Order: sequence, then C-alpha cells, then structure tokens
Amino acid sequence: MGFWDDSQNIVLNGDYEELGSEIVDFPNASMTLETGWSFTSNILTQDGSGAGQGSSADVNIANTSFDLNKQYKFTITVSSYTSGDLHLLLSPNTNVALNINGTGEFTVYGGFYLDNNLHLRAGYGNFVGSISNISIKQVDPNDRWSLG
Repeated sequence: MGFWDDSQNIVLNGDYEELGSEIVDFPNASMTLETGWSFTSNILTQDGSGAGQGSSADVNIANTSFDLNKQYKFTITVSSYTSGDLHLLLSPNTNVALNINGTGEFTVYGGFYLDNNLHLRAGYGNFVGSISNISIKQVDPNDRWSLG
C-alpha cells in the first residue's frame, strides 16, 4: 500500500512511455528545402527531380532545442507515395535511421549525433511522394527512466 505513495513509482500516462511536448511545429518549422522539394498547403512534396542528387535533395529541419544527449521519438506521416525510398538521418553523415517506402505513419526512436538537424534525404533513395506531418518529441524529458 505504501508503495504507491512514493511519487517516483507512479507511471504518469499508463503506458510507460513518457514523452515531452511537440518540438517541431511542422507547418511552421524552419525548413531548408533542396532539389525537388516544395511546401504548399502544409504538404511537403518531392517531385522526383531530386533523384540521384544525394545530399542535395534533403529537407533539413533545424531546431536549437534538439539536445545531442537526449533521445527522441520521430514520426513521419507519408500521405502519398509514388516510388523510391525516403531516408531519415539524424545528422548529415550518419547511417539511415529510418527508410520509408510507402504511405502511412512511420516511427523511429533515436538521438542526434553531430548537429541539431533532422535530415530527410530523397536523393539516394529516389523518393517521390508527399509528407503531411512530422512529429518530434523528446523521450523522458524529466530524466525519470533509464533507456535500454
């Protein structure tokens, strides 16, 4: 009975997943669009002209509140898909954290490694499609859990 009286033992939301608030306001995020990308009516679209362009066909989202020492939950909603693969990188030169090749909601957990930028790379994967939402939330913002 006394076990639950200790606030450190209470799970706040019932599913053991403690997430911070939304870090990126997708429609208003600071984005750099490279070859083939456009942003209209809150939809981010790659028209295929970035194919084979490698890192020059990125969408870069910068945010000074990204912390290199924290873990994040990244969710990308692909609303239309024609072909190719969209790669999510957590720094410009890291391995692909998430490879997207269809419609739906795609989620990966990870941290930033070299800079405070999220990179969506269409060039190497020749991605053609549209993104309707990007969500980034910090995992365990209050440092209550040990991540394994």
